[in-house]
Amino acid sequence: MLKFKDINVGTKIIAGYVLVAAIATIIGVVGFVGMNRIMEDQKFIGNEAMQEVKNIGIIDEAVSSLMVSERGLINRRMMEPEFRKTQYAFAESAIERIAEASQKYTAIPKSAEEEENWNIFQNYWNDWMKIHPEIIDRYYR
Repeated sequence: MLKFKDINVGTKIIAGYVLVAAIATIIGVVGFVGMNRIMEDQKFIGNEAMQEVKNIGIIDEAVSSLMVSERGLINRRMMEPEFRKTQYAFAESAIERIAEASQKYTAIPKSAEEEENWNIFQNYWNDWMKIHPEIIDRYYR
């Protein structure tokens, strides 16, 4: 059997370089595969997940705006006609933003939990939109 001390020095050096090169290749392949996975996840986050967050943010802001405008309309101390016109326009703008963001959000694939929560929101939203015209009509002028 050949012992390590019996191997030629040049062969030992070459074997060492080959071993280092093999380790470097393994590290490179693992890094390359990892970077490809990160890039795929980044594409998902940028193309889908952030769009969901953006549309939910728009809906959240617009719902708050609609609540503020309705509150302004039912406040009897705020009867100035110009102010009231602004509140009506504010409410309509909020409803339009919600409709647009809802349409975009509906088109995005969702998990089962997200779908369930979206359906709950839609039910509440539909109930609110049944009441909203009554509020507008009751406090108009």
